Amino acid sequence: MNGTNQAVIHALAILDCLGTRKTAQHLIDIAQAVHLPESTTHRLLASLAAKDYIQQNSRDLTYRLGWKVAMLARAFDDGVWLIQSIRPYLQQLVRQVGRSANLAVLQGDHVVPLDCVLPEKPGVALYTWPGTSFPVYATALGKILLAGFPPNELDSVLAKLTLNTYTASTITDPTRLRQVLMEARERGYAINYGEFIPEERCIAAPITDGGGATVAAISITARTSELTPELEPNVIAAVTSLARQASEALFGPSSAS
Repeated sequence: MNGTNQAVIHALAILDCLGTRKTAQHLIDIAQAVHLPESTTHRLLASLAAKDYIQQNSRDLTYRLGWKVAMLARAFDDGVWLIQSIRPYLQQLVRQVGRSANLAVLQGDHVVPLDCVLPEKPGVALYTWPGTSFPVYATALGKILLAGFPPNELDSVLAKLTLNTYTASTITDPTRLRQVLMEARERGYAINYGEFIPEERCIAAPITDGGGATVAAISITARTSELTPELEPNVIAAVTSLARQASEALFGPSSAS
């Protein structure tokens, strides 16, 4: 298969093997299961063990999955929990506003949608595919997630961003971007005026934990013609109110000052 690394493929095959066996496995059993020489299998096992993806029993020298795999599974469960917990609020947001609602998280210098709920009226529905990624500085979701950083940390984050131009409205000046983020932090929501996709507008608010840290964001997305300045106040009120309700329901009242 073009573009793949065989060592990685073999290592993943070993994890698959250990993950589907009910008991710990000896080296010879693993090597036979993944169709590799014992010497190659042993090197791969040693590498996986060094990163805690597997562990070896010192008494009988058998191998089983390590604690790092459990951590990854927990992270996946947490993501599923977040989607399931926030979805009722997205549905309520769609009922109130009649436009598409999204849930997203920050991943590096991109924002990644986790869920999208559409209005029943197909003409106004804009679907955002979960798992895709968008530049964090050119979206309302991304901007409110960035705004959640403390000011001293934000400068370090912004210094690592490459501000490319996507539309005539994209903010590519670092000073201007920082100002916009500080304004979003102060007022509790961010707006995207066609900065990534022309003629598309988005209003986003943060989901915060009990300490006030931003863990995710929700938004309303619509075409500019369907989210006019006259409608903005009502949409802002709905997004911020439901984001606050979701935050308190999931994490309790914020203790941040």
